[in-house]
Amino acid sequence: EVTEEEEAAFWEAARRGEAEDAEAAAQELEALRAIYGGGGEEEGGEAAGGGGASVVLQVVSAREWRFRFGLGTPLQATLEVFVPGRYPSRESPHPVLHAPALSSAAKDDLVEQLIALYEGAEVVFSWVETLRQE
Repeated sequence: EVTEEEEAAFWEAARRGEAEDAEAAAQELEALRAIYGGGGEEEGGEAAGGGGASVVLQVVSAREWRFRFGLGTPLQATLEVFVPGRYPSRESPHPVLHAPALSSAAKDDLVEQLIALYEGAEVVFSWVETLRQE
């Protein structure tokens, strides 16, 4: 039998974890904005290190981030990242890749590669850089 104090302590720890996740996701988004822009589609940048496609960040909401690759080229792609409330510590973001020049199988393979990079910490920068170099 769980006591009221134990139950209250459990819920307090859960709220604290959610707050820590929200803060970590907000800090990650701030860093991504510094690297890739983050207002509208006209903003954006190319990550340090050269090479690869330019990337434009569009923040749809605190829980939906959109990255556009190769604007104005035949290999345009968009990565939509849906950020759950338990990200980054307990749940991976959900990537959706739109790339008309790629087959469904190729897109599925890339998405699987992205998901495999998640190890319980911030991962979106790694996802963007992985796709940018493809």
